[in-house]
Amino acid sequence: MKTIFTRLSILFMVLLGSFAAFATQVFTIQNSPYTITTPMSYYDSVYIEPGVVFLFGPSGKMSFHGSVLADGSSDGGIMFRAVDTTGWSNNQVQNGGWSGLEFVGERAILNYCTIRDIKKPYNQSATTYGFFVESKMVMDNCKIYHNNCNNQRFIFQNSARNFEMNRCEFYENQSTYLISTHYSESTFTNCNFHHNLSDNYSFYPVYSVIDNDSRKTTIRGNTFYKNQSSGNSVVTCTGGNGLIEGNLIANNSNTGPSQQCGSNDGGAALFLTVFSNHSDTLDYLVRNNVIANNYNRNGHGTVYIAHAKVAFNNNTLVNNLVAVDGSGLFVFSNGLNLSLTKVTAKNNIFSGNKTESTFQQTIGIWGTNDIRLERNTFKSSISQEVYYNYTTLPADTPNNMMTNSVDFVNPTTAAGIVYDALQKDFSLQDQSVCVNRGVATGTYTGAYDFMGNNRVVDIVDIGAYENQTATFTGIGDMALTKKVLQLYPNPCTNYVTINNVQQGKTLLVWDIMGHLVYKQEHIKEASVNINTSHFANGNYYVDLSSGNTIYRNVLTVAH
Repeated sequence: MKTIFTRLSILFMVLLGSFAAFATQVFTIQNSPYTITTPMSYYDSVYIEPGVVFLFGPSGKMSFHGSVLADGSSDGGIMFRAVDTTGWSNNQVQNGGWSGLEFVGERAILNYCTIRDIKKPYNQSATTYGFFVESKMVMDNCKIYHNNCNNQRFIFQNSARNFEMNRCEFYENQSTYLISTHYSESTFTNCNFHHNLSDNYSFYPVYSVIDNDSRKTTIRGNTFYKNQSSGNSVVTCTGGNGLIEGNLIANNSNTGPSQQCGSNDGGAALFLTVFSNHSDTLDYLVRNNVIANNYNRNGHGTVYIAHAKVAFNNNTLVNNLVAVDGSGLFVFSNGLNLSLTKVTAKNNIFSGNKTESTFQQTIGIWGTNDIRLERNTFKSSISQEVYYNYTTLPADTPNNMMTNSVDFVNPTTAAGIVYDALQKDFSLQDQSVCVNRGVATGTYTGAYDFMGNNRVVDIVDIGAYENQTATFTGIGDMALTKKVLQLYPNPCTNYVTINNVQQGKTLLVWDIMGHLVYKQEHIKEASVNINTSHFANGNYYVDLSSGNTIYRNVLTVAH
């Protein structure tokens, strides 16, 4: 036993830093499951072995005052769940669910953990939470679902320590604020947030999934799908210093009182503002996102920007529906300090976005003149595409393009949430007017597009995708092919051949929700055949991992 604790102490020192001189609390698979019926506090550092299960009664709660390593694995996940799962969704009854987790030590690492059925008792104060964090928190490959914290925050991070969620799935949760981060640096990468509900407009004009008031925010490569709010947007950022890139934001909706007016009333997909500590140059960089078929009943804009400096570049906004003006992008200033609002929008596709009012303009501008629109695609001219009030119309440039057809590969057919965008393909056909029509200068395009393919320096495509097959000359003395992986046939039925595969690398195939369905390591040939007969119909991401670079293409399976 002494040897076990010595090894665990070394492990914790390596993974979690320095510790106080006390023994580590260990939860073992041999003693699992553990039943928690009352609030329990742990002041030592805690290690949880793979495969451990915790079963909670309604008053069950765990508070960790030391550092925590919940060391689950893909084949040995750790489970936190209620004994009685039947009443977690009904706040009118006391049965079901449990009282949550609290992390207030130095650090906490949760790998392959499932956290479900938390339910704060009905009518508790809004200052209580289901998942409270003051530790430096890292969550990898976790599933968080069936949690219900009405009139409260579910996950609340409230310290200067960083908060990270990587490759997690967060779904069927209900709260006023679902994830709220304050003061820290917060990072969300390659996660799936779907079918969550934020439903208390009378209490707050609430946000659906993520509310960031952090000193630095990174939101990259996530999927936000069919989340519902009675207030503002899927993602709200108020702290500045944010990077939002490579996300799919599709079929989300807010259903609160319609046609509100003011600085808190818009954004079906994104709401961006800064409450304090504005940057002298840039508060948010928003790039390479696909934002499709969201619905905003509550006011203006699919993307709403108020009192912030934003670079909004190389995004694809398609078939979104909003209540009033600014179906794509709405920029607001209350006129008190015009220097706080500045937006540059370049290389974006605005296509098929609609409003429920008589104002059908794609861009809405209130109270600010500092907005620049360049190299974007619209259906009509700037004078017809911009609704403006208490300001002047931005000067048109010859680089904005008018087109009735962007020529996507397989888009949704109309605006609104009734048209499912998850399995659609908004990449560009070869003949699209958006191919090779963008500009890299001043756009912060980054090295990769929405799918992780290389952006081409100096000449880029408009929108979130680089075209799959188009080649061109004129940069140096060589022709450039924008995607490396070649898939044939595509769409496929029972098999697909992948060419141009680098030997010795790893090939991965993911479904649209981020579940790994195929993996091949240490590839020996330049061509790989994959049996897809057992794949469900739909789109898949095919990734080739080459060191720090991932080459990607989209595969469609249609039996």
